[in-house]
Amino acid sequence: YRYWIGPELFIIVSEPAHVEAALSSAKILDKGWTYISLHPWLGTGILTSTGQKWKTRRRLITPAFHFKILEQFIDVFNSNMELFISKLAPHAENGEEFNIYPYITMYALDNICETSMGQKVNAQIDNNSEYVNALRRMCDLIMYRSFRPWLYSDILFSFTSLAKVQNRCLKVLHGTTDQVIKTRKKTLLEEGNSNIEVNFDKDDVGIKKR
Repeated sequence: YRYWIGPELFIIVSEPAHVEAALSSAKILDKGWTYISLHPWLGTGILTSTGQKWKTRRRLITPAFHFKILEQFIDVFNSNMELFISKLAPHAENGEEFNIYPYITMYALDNICETSMGQKVNAQIDNNSEYVNALRRMCDLIMYRSFRPWLYSDILFSFTSLAKVQNRCLKVLHGTTDQVIKTRKKTLLEEGNSNIEVNFDKDDVGIKKR
């Protein structure tokens, strides 16, 4: 089906063959202009970039998804899954309907942060922490703007009270990420490069390090 938001036409597909045609295309790499609302948060990284920049970033990150590296994250997934199950157990016992979405998002956030950043955020334990609240609020703001064409303009949006909320969220989110990068850089400089060599031509990833 299709719908319009202002002057922009959106086409929604559900047939697997149609979805595959779009996702597997080597030509359709440009992101929709609605991705602009993600730029203040995510910049122009692999999720939001297009063209040659996307291709370069994609080649750079591909080795990180080598199955040997992903195997190292099984312990992380399992540990977080045990906590996830314990959170669902009370609902399973009483047999009443409940909204599973908040539980899944917190479980996913724990996995993403611990595997990609090497940092525990304990979202399932404390889902009202400063970081989790900032991330949740930022996602809400992006969705809110996406359905209000008059807020697509960054200039107009900057004059709203929501822009101040966004800035506060970004300060928390970027602050956390910057600290992780700073700590990781310091660790790598102290350790040197001798123990992080990776050879993907063989069925091997060198010394196993997260």
